Amino acid sequence: VTIHVPKPIVMDTVALCTNVYALDAGAPGVGQERATLLRIDPSDNTITGRLTLVPGPPTGDQFDTEGMAAAAGSIWIPQYYEDRLVRVNPATMAVTARIRLQRSPVSIVSDGHSLWVSLQNSHAVVQIDPARNSVVRRLRIPARDSTDGPYQEALAGSVLLVSMPQSGRIARINLRTGRIHFDNVGRSAAICAHILPVHGGYWLDDTECSPTYYRWTASRHRITAHVTPTDGDWGAVVVRDALYTGQSVCGDTGCTHGRLVKRNVVTGAQLAVRTVGV
Repeated sequence: VTIHVPKPIVMDTVALCTNVYALDAGAPGVGQERATLLRIDPSDNTITGRLTLVPGPPTGDQFDTEGMAAAAGSIWIPQYYEDRLVRVNPATMAVTARIRLQRSPVSIVSDGHSLWVSLQNSHAVVQIDPARNSVVRRLRIPARDSTDGPYQEALAGSVLLVSMPQSGRIARINLRTGRIHFDNVGRSAAICAHILPVHGGYWLDDTECSPTYYRWTASRHRITAHVTPTDGDWGAVVVRDALYTGQSVCGDTGCTHGRLVKRNVVTGAQLAVRTVGV
């Protein structure tokens, strides 16, 4: 099936109860970057609710929010330029809480009990208790300079993985002890990477900045594989010990179709291909 959204850039999606929620960031350009939260009913692929969020900075062409999480029966969205986290009732599509944070909340994940938010310009991650709508813990991440702030997050069991793009590192934070260790993955792998945990390491999806995926293997303390599709590259997920990459086939006259490529989770080698819509 194909679900059409009003604007061309969907930054993130989550599922909650019987609906899918999409964060539609709008088209790049001055005055066009206002994000909208969309509620989609997958039974008939229709949009059943909208919540318009605040725009980016006055200069335009920058998004105020890039991600969201579902937890405690709510949708949670960090607002980067507002320095806050908003809680949304998915049934009414109304904001029910606004939590003031320190500078530049950019990424959010849920461990099933708490929410963890990275604060890019405060060089820290914070733990949010949904029962209290408040910060209950703050972990500072050692930075190499003032620009080396945390960016993307992912959970691997009780370990929070956080990218540090400017120094080319991935911080591994033990949420039980608070201890932090670093993987030196290199700046090219970390600069825009979404982190995809797998057994024995993780993949770094760098498709915001480049067409390449990098495989970090913990036992070898280095990048052991990379994948650079030759056609258009639109991101990846890990499902049941396989890496799936979304790709598009485009030429001078436009894009003709897409591909969902199943790959070996260790090497990135192609295992199967399914043709999908444009």
